[in-house]
Amino acid sequence: MPGGRPKKLLPRDGLATITDLASRGHTEKDIARALGMSAHTFSRLKGENPAVADALDEGRSIEHLALYGVLFEKAMAGDIVALLFLLKTRHGYRELADVTPQNTVSITFKLPGALDPATYAKVVDAPRELPNG
Repeated sequence: MPGGRPKKLLPRDGLATITDLASRGHTEKDIARALGMSAHTFSRLKGENPAVADALDEGRSIEHLALYGVLFEKAMAGDIVALLFLLKTRHGYRELADVTPQNTVSITFKLPGALDPATYAKVVDAPRELPNG
């Protein structure tokens, strides 16, 4: 017999437990704990067994539909925050007003154009007067 512990298996009602807990917003860590295993073991099972991943996805979908339904009902009942959230996330609305403060300072520097090489050489080679003092 090879060394190491035997692989942890999903309990008999494991898929139903996963779907139920996921549909009520529990994290994968909480689901693993409810199944009597570590989060690492749950992650391994999810990768090895498509039914585990499907149960998790189904639960998350049930949760999503429930949350969306409540949000939609609140929006339709006149909750402005819910209404704006749905318009922005579902229909791409966005606020176009510039909300940046307008008390900014603008400085413009006007630089002379480039000198031709002969003129540049005259400027560089010209003697400079030192300030008095």
